[in-house]
Formats: sequence, C-alpha cells, structure tokens
Amino acid sequence: MSQNVDSTVLKAARETCWKARDTFYECVEAAGVTYTVDAPIPAACKSARAAYDKACKASWVKHFDLLQDKRLRYLQTLRSNIAKQTQTGVGSQQGKAAS
Repeated sequence: MSQNVDSTVLKAARETCWKARDTFYECVEAAGVTYTVDAPIPAACKSARAAYDKACKASWVKHFDLLQDKRLRYLQTLRSNIAKQTQTGVGSQQGKAAS
C-alpha cells in the first residue's frame, strides 16, 4: 500500500532538512571545531543541532553525520599527503636539471 503524498511536500521537507544540516555544519566550522560522530557539540551550535535533528529523519541525520565524518577524514589525509609532498619536494621542480 503506497501513500499518496504530494511531491512538492517531500521536496520542501528535503530542502528544509538540507538547510538545517548546512546551518549546523557551518556553525561547527565557524566555531573552529572538527565535528565527528559522537563528538560533543559546541555550545554555540546546540540550537542549530536541535533544528537539524527536528528537520531531518533520524536515519538522514545519521547518514549525513557519517558522510561528514568521512569527508573530514579524507580532508585530513589529503592535507597530510600534501604536507609530506611539500617537505620531500615530490611533484615540484626541485631536483630537476635546468634545460
């Protein structure tokens, strides 16, 4: 049995959720905190988190939090690799003979 729900209602709900999610993560970033799953929420962002939890289904919140955690780990690895390459001169013109 399927429910007949207007697609514009679903679209509006998704957009509300996405805006709440983005607001929360922007707040965390502005607070200078690296937010990961189960990390304490900065005091300044508690109301944004409450709005995020209210606007989105729990499964969406979990999914978005895991994606954010994965994105932050990827960025940390990327920064680390770039720093190592910069220190060793890999990928630079350093060490190449002049033409």
